[in-house]
Amino acid sequence: MERKAIDLICSVAELTSLFERQKSIEEFLDHTVKLIAQHMGTDLCSIFIVDTQSGLLVLRASTGLNPEAIGSLTLEPGEGITGTALKELRPIIVPRAKESPHFKAVPDLHEEEYEAFLAVPIIRGLRRVGVIVCQQKKINYFSSWDVRALTAIAAQMAAMIENALLLMELHRGKERTDQEPKAQELPRYLNGLQTSPGIAIGRSFSLGRSGADSLHSPDPSEEYRGTLDDFRRAVEETKGQIKSLQKQLKEHFADVGSLIFHAHLLMLMDKTFTGEMEQRIQQGETPAAAVRDVVNNYIRIFSEAEAASVREKAQDLKDLGHRVLINLSRKNGKIEDYRDTIILTEELYPSELIKFAAQGAAGIILHKASITSHLKILALSVKIPIVSIEDKQLFNLNDGVPLVLDGFHGNVFVDPDPETRERFIRLAREHAEIDSSTKIDPLIPLSDGSSLSLLANIGLLGDLRVARGYGLRGIGLYRSEFPFLIRNDFPSEEEQYRIYRRIFEAFEGGPVYMRVLDMGGDKQLGFLAGDSEPNPFLGLRAIRFTLKNPEILSTQLRAMLRAGLEGDLNIIVPFISGIEEIRQMRSIMERASLELSEQGIEHNEKPKLGIMVELPSVGYLLEELSDEVDFMSIGTNDLVQYLLAVDRTNTNVSHYYQPLHPAVLRFIARVAEVCSSKKIPLSVCGDSAADRNMARFLMGLGIRIFSIAPGSVSGIHEWIKNNNNVEDHKEFSRNLLRLGSTREIREYIDSQNHEADR
Repeated sequence: MERKAIDLICSVAELTSLFERQKSIEEFLDHTVKLIAQHMGTDLCSIFIVDTQSGLLVLRASTGLNPEAIGSLTLEPGEGITGTALKELRPIIVPRAKESPHFKAVPDLHEEEYEAFLAVPIIRGLRRVGVIVCQQKKINYFSSWDVRALTAIAAQMAAMIENALLLMELHRGKERTDQEPKAQELPRYLNGLQTSPGIAIGRSFSLGRSGADSLHSPDPSEEYRGTLDDFRRAVEETKGQIKSLQKQLKEHFADVGSLIFHAHLLMLMDKTFTGEMEQRIQQGETPAAAVRDVVNNYIRIFSEAEAASVREKAQDLKDLGHRVLINLSRKNGKIEDYRDTIILTEELYPSELIKFAAQGAAGIILHKASITSHLKILALSVKIPIVSIEDKQLFNLNDGVPLVLDGFHGNVFVDPDPETRERFIRLAREHAEIDSSTKIDPLIPLSDGSSLSLLANIGLLGDLRVARGYGLRGIGLYRSEFPFLIRNDFPSEEEQYRIYRRIFEAFEGGPVYMRVLDMGGDKQLGFLAGDSEPNPFLGLRAIRFTLKNPEILSTQLRAMLRAGLEGDLNIIVPFISGIEEIRQMRSIMERASLELSEQGIEHNEKPKLGIMVELPSVGYLLEELSDEVDFMSIGTNDLVQYLLAVDRTNTNVSHYYQPLHPAVLRFIARVAEVCSSKKIPLSVCGDSAADRNMARFLMGLGIRIFSIAPGSVSGIHEWIKNNNNVEDHKEFSRNLLRLGSTREIREYIDSQNHEADR
C-alpha cells in the first residue's frame, strides 16, 4: 500500500516544533520515534546514535524494543543490519530480517515478531551521526518510497541530533573554572581596516578567543540577589525569545536560518546545564553568579576541545549566558538583545555573523588576521559595519565600554567624548536617509547597437530582495557555499532544493548562474578543520574537493537540476585547471540527471555548463576548453590572486593585488578574443566589473555581461549609460594593452579621466 508522498512527511518545521515542546533530549528522541512511526505507518521505530568517544552505535529511543535496552544496547559499525547501514553509508531494506546475511539476533530485545526491516544512516556532511530503523510485522512491507521518505527525515534530524551529542560529550568532562576580566590600558583611537561600511555606536561586548571569552554581567551595577523563581522566569523568557528569533531567521534568512539557534534551546532543555545553576542558587549563590560560573566552566571545556565544531559552540554558550543575564537584570530582555552593542572578537564564524545581525548588533570589531573574503561579502549582505584591528589588546576590553565604529574609514573610538559621539550620530542618520532603492534598466544600450547586461552576484536569499529592488532580472553568480559555511555542515538535497527554488522563483525567466560548491582557501568548514592544509589556496579547493567527494557534488547537482526545472539554469564550475576536470564534472551531472529520470523526478535535463576562468593554466587551453563548455565566466577576484601569486587577504602583500596589472589585462583580452571567435558567451564576475576604468576596458574588448554586487549596481549603471560610446572604449582598451607596467597604465588612465573631467 502506497503511503504519504515524501514531500508531506515529517517537515523540518514539524521536527523543530516537536523539539521545542520537549523538556529534555530524551523526551525529544522518544517523541521523534513515535512521530516517524506514525508518518511511516510502521509498527516499530528506533534511533541509534554514534557515541563520539567509543565510536559505537547506541540505542537511544524506540517505540517497541525492550526499554531496558535504551542506553545500553551497542553495535559496532558493520554489526547487524543497522551497523552495516552506518558503515556503508547506505539505506538497507530487507523483506525478512532473519534471512539477511547481516542480521544479528539480540537476546531479550523483543524484536522476534518483526519481519520487514529498513535502516537509514543519519549523516551530517561527511560525519556518521546515527541510524533510524523501522521494522514491521508484515513481510516485504517497505518500498523505495519509504527509503526516500526516511532518508529525507534523517537529513532533517542530523543537525538536531548532533547538537545533542555535543551536550552528551560536554557532561563527561565538566569541571569548574573561574576567570576574571583583565586590566587594560588602551588608546582612545585606533585605526584599522575598513571591512564592511557603516557607522556603529554602542557598548563593547567581547567574544575574544582568549581570556576575554568568560561571561560577565552586562551591567554589574544592576545585579541583585534574586531568587530561584527569578532564575526560572529568566530561563523561560530566554526560551521564548530564542524561539521568536528562530522564527525571524526563517523568514529573513530562509537559506541559512534553519536550526541556527538550535544549540541554544538544546542547552536550556538540558537538565544538567540548568540543574547545576539551580543547585548553586539553592546553596546561596545569586542567580547571576550561578549563571556566570556554570557558563564560564562550560566555555572553557568547549574551547579546549579538539574538534572545531565543538569549539564553535563555546560562543553559543556565551551568547546564551548573556541573554539569560539580561533577563535576570532589572531591565526586561528583548529579542534584539545586542541592540546598541558592538561585538569584539578575534575570530568570527559566518553563523555568528548571521546571529549577531539577527539580534540587532550595531557593529563588529574583528582581528585583522581573521579577515576572509566570504566574511566581507556576508557582512555586506546583512548590512552590518565591521572594522578589522591589528592590536590584540582591544579584544581584552571589558564589556560595556562606550565605542564608536567608523566602518567607512576603518576607525574605532574608545570611550569617545560627547562631541565625537554626536558627530557620528549625525553621520549615521545622514547615511540612513540615503535612498538606495532606485530602479534601473539592467539592459543598457550601447552606441554600436549592442546592449550591456547587468546581473547580480548573491550569496544569501536576502540579497534577492535588494537585487530585485534595483530592477535586476537575473543572477550572474550565486555563491552556493554560503549556506554550507553558515550552517557549518552540508545541507541535504531537499534543503538545497528549497533554497535554489526560491532563486528561480524570484527571477522567473531570467538567467541564473549557479556556482557549485567552492570550498577551500579562506572558505573553510569548521568541522573539516582536522584536514587542514599548509597552503589551502593551492590545495583541496572547489572542484578538487567535490571531485574527491562526489556524493556531495551529486547531491548539490540533483538539487540544482530540480530547482531549475523550467528556468534558465547555468552551472558554473570553479577552479578548473584542465579539460579532465570539466569532463568529470559533466559526467557526474549527466549521471545525476539520469538518476532523477529513473526516479521519476522532474528536472532540467539540458542545463548549460560552464567554467569560472580564474587559474593561469586555462589561458593555455582556451581553444580546447571552449569545445567542452557552453559559456565562460571570468572571476576577476581569484584570477588576479592566482595570476600574480598574491593572497589578497594578507595585509603584508595585498598592495601587490593589482587588477590593472598588464598581465591581468592581457589575460582577460585573450579570453575575450577566443570566446568571441568561438561564439562562447562570456561574462565577468567580481569587484572589477563595478570599477569604471575596468568596465571601460571590458566593454572595449566586447564583453557584454557584468555580474556585480547589488549594492554597486546604481553607480556603475549610471556611468555606463552616460559613457556608452563603444569606439571610445575600444581605443581605450587597445592603448592599455600596449602598456607594459602598472604605473604606465595608471598614468594613462589618470590622463584620460582628467581630460574627460574638463
